[in-house]
This record gives sequence, C-alpha cells and structure tokens, in this order.
Amino acid sequence: MDILQQIIQLVIILFLLSMVCERIADFLKHYLSESKLFRIQNDIFKIGDTLTKYPNDDAKEQARVYRILKINVWSGILLAAILKADLIKIFNNINEPGKTLGWSNISEYGLLDAILLPFGIILTGCFISFGSKFWHDLLDILYQIKNTKRVLADTETYKVDNIKTLQKLFDTYQSDFIKAAYLEAKTKFMAMDCVKAIGIKSNDLGYYFEITVSRNEPAIEHYYQYLLDDGTPQNIPIKLVMLAENDKIIALSVDLSAKVFDISQPDNWGTLGVIVKPLDNNSDKRYLLTCCHNVVKPIRKIPDSQSNQIKAGTIDVSITTEIGSVYKANRDHEMDAALIEIDPQKVNVSNYIPDNGIPQGVRELVNSDRNFLKGYIFGAKSGAKEGIITSLYNEIKITYNSTDEFTIVDTIAISNNGMSITQGGDSGACVVDNKKNVIGLVVAGNSKTTYILPIQTLLSKFNVKLA
Repeated sequence: MDILQQIIQLVIILFLLSMVCERIADFLKHYLSESKLFRIQNDIFKIGDTLTKYPNDDAKEQARVYRILKINVWSGILLAAILKADLIKIFNNINEPGKTLGWSNISEYGLLDAILLPFGIILTGCFISFGSKFWHDLLDILYQIKNTKRVLADTETYKVDNIKTLQKLFDTYQSDFIKAAYLEAKTKFMAMDCVKAIGIKSNDLGYYFEITVSRNEPAIEHYYQYLLDDGTPQNIPIKLVMLAENDKIIALSVDLSAKVFDISQPDNWGTLGVIVKPLDNNSDKRYLLTCCHNVVKPIRKIPDSQSNQIKAGTIDVSITTEIGSVYKANRDHEMDAALIEIDPQKVNVSNYIPDNGIPQGVRELVNSDRNFLKGYIFGAKSGAKEGIITSLYNEIKITYNSTDEFTIVDTIAISNNGMSITQGGDSGACVVDNKKNVIGLVVAGNSKTTYILPIQTLLSKFNVKLA
C-alpha cells in the first residue's frame, strides 16, 4: 500500500471519530453547560456557560469560544478512551488501522505500548476535536490527489483535445463508474473463447480489470474504454494473465470415497465444507454444505422430490463410511453446491476445520477487503493454506471435463503471491478469515488463482444457516 492510501485510511478514522465527538460536545454544551460538573473551580476542568453569546464584548466572547474548545477536547479524549483509539498504535498498524480500536486486544500490548497508550489516546482526542469539517475537507483533497495521480498515469489523458473533457476526467472518480464499466466489459470479453475469467482488482493507481486468457488475443487492448453518460471516455487498465498450456480453471473435485479430513485428525470433517442447518431453530437436522460436483456426477440439479437417491461417503481410516444422502444439489450461474443430510446414526461429523477451528459466523466481503483480507483453508489435497483476497465479482468459465465448460459469476478470487492456494481435490473446502468467519467455499482454480463461492449466496439459495 502506498503512503497516500495509508494517509487516507488514517484520515477516514479521524473523520468518523470527529463526527461522533461533535455529537458528544453538542450534547454537553446544550444540556450540561450549567451543571455542577462544568462549574468545577479547577482551572483545567472549569468550563462554565457556553450558550450565552457576547456580540458586544470581544473578551467575553473569546472566553466563551475557549470554553467550547475545552469541551471539544475533553469530548475527544473521552471518546478516544472509550474506543481505545490510540493514535500511536494506529500509526504503527497503518495498513489495518481499524484492528487497533477497542479494548479487546489490550492483552497484546507490551510494556512500551502500555506506557504510550495514555499519550496515544490524548493525541487522538486532540486531533478529532478539530471538527469533522476539517477532516472532511482534508479527505476531499486527498481523494482529489489520488484521482489526479490515476488520471496523469493514463497515457490517454494526453490525447484529450479540449479543456472541458480534461476537466471532466479530473472531476470523475473511478468508483463512480467502475461497476457499470465492469458489467459492460465482462459481457464483451467473456464472449471470447480464449477468455476464462475476468475480475476487478486495484493497485496504487486505482481499479483495473484482470483478464485470464488461454492464448493471446489481439482484440484485447491495454485499456478498456468506458463512455460516461455524457460521452466522456474513461480508460480502465487491463492486465492479462496468460494460462500455461493445458492450464484451465478446473473444478477441484473431491471424491467422497477419498480422505476429506486431516490424516492426523480423522474425526475432523470440516474441510469438506461447512455444517449448516434449516432456518427453523426447532429442527435437529444437519447438512454438510459442499460442492455439487463433489457428489453428483454427472452434474445436475437434485430437487426435493429426488432427494436421498445419492449416498455420500468418505473414508475413515481406510474404511468407507457413509455420511448421508444428498438432500439438494444444484449448479447454476451463481453456485455449484449441494446439501448432504448427515445421518448421525452412521457418522459423527464434527464442525471443525483443522488448523482453523470451529466456524464462528458469516462474513460478506466488501470492496475494502480486496488486497487486505487474508483467507485460510484446509484442503483435502493441499492441507493448510492461506492467501489474500484479490478481487470480488469474478466471472469464470470452469472446465469440469473435456466437454463441460460452465460459467459462474460473482466468485471471489484468492491467491498467495500470484499463485493458487489449492489444487485438484480441494473443492468444497471452507475459507475463513482470521476470526474464523466463513467467507465461502472453494469451487475451482488454476495455477495462479483459487476461486470461491460466497457463503452468503449459498446459504440464501438453500435457505439454511450455519450450524
């Protein structure tokens, strides 16, 4: 992350805190200015009346303004103390500043951190007492600088032939149009046989499209030009990822007759997916949520009327063990998933992922998670792996066999230093964040990227929730 983005993140935190600080200060000024609390005689804490204005007496009016300033500062320090908003700690963790807030992580503080904590809180309180307008205006300037940096890096900027168009380029932010541009671009590029995936990514200069191709395609240029409603062109950079020969985005199929758990912990079955249950809290049924192509071959939809026809199993210490029956299964353009109704009389399924523990909840990703959020899996073939979420809303073409290529939209891309974190056999593996919240299930991948089905989509379409 470049220094400009780090400064923006810091200012965002101070801006949001300053808005809350203003609310607290306004409350104190209007409702408590005459209370005994504000009439303490100590010079540091003494505040007094802040509501009575003195338009004809500059000295008294200046004294009133000073009293208001004291309220703002003390309100800021109070808020910073409640939230443990330690500016020193925020600076030291500038890439993930939000994680420093709150008292829950105080056990991680060393002796020096504990000594500096009061000073960090006081600094935060003083800074947020500047007011939200100050931080709002500063944030606006920083965003303009960032956008200017992007526009100046675009070679097409220097081909503009009039000042009106140039001004429009500088006044338009990528976030205003990137989603619409992506929808338009993926319709065009996914129609090409050589294009296997497309997604939105970002770097220090802004958003760009990453397109995975099986061969060179002259029709794909270095930029995708998107026209705004008024006809002003906006160029989004394109980065091509070339697949090696015979490298495809393959379904990472798990044969349920193979080991689908950590060999050293055969009772921990979490790597197949995640345990879910009906929305009805009174139901004692439990299902294993995994990929459709793991248990249904040939891949097809299994409606309620055909449930229990397919038996799903695994291997427990070299002995084939039945898990239960396929209750529902479907592959459409949003998912490739199945529910296996667990038979507790035949197997004891522990909702546990080796190295990652018990899933705690569901996490729906947002744009700010890209390039920052870590994901963790324990694949049946790959074991424990981790990577960084690199993009959302990816449309991919999955090769299930030599004749079956199927498109799935809105997948999540994850990789580790430009390499996939999974291999054939890891489909259905549950992906969690550092707090054990489920992000999704592995569905496919190539040598460079692993693709994940968002957990929220799967739960919604099957009308289930985490067990």
